[in-house]
Amino acid sequence: MFKNMLNSTVRFVLIMVALAVLIVLNFYVWKKDHAQEIEIKALQQQLSIQQQENTVLSRSNSELREKIDSLKQGSMEMIEEEARNGFGMVGEGETFYHFEDRKPQDTKSQDKKTQQ
Repeated sequence: MFKNMLNSTVRFVLIMVALAVLIVLNFYVWKKDHAQEIEIKALQQQLSIQQQENTVLSRSNSELREKIDSLKQGSMEMIEEEARNGFGMVGEGETFYHFEDRKPQDTKSQDKKTQQ
């Protein structure tokens, strides 16, 4: 009788320990799953941003390729126009004039003049 009671008590304790271990492991797995979901969402957001940047850069590259192709196939006038606009080229016998906007006076000196 004592052996049966001991066996049933040991079984009960072993079952309880096994259930406790399973509960702890499940909690650990659920917690880890949640952390991985958050990381996946963050990575998806970064991926979306990178894809947008890639799209912008791809458009820019396409425009530059088109410009290069047109310059390769174009006439000297097209090449000179691009050199003038992009690099400030001045041809032989031409005079270059550069106009600068005058900057307005300091606002402090203007404020002093209006106060007097």
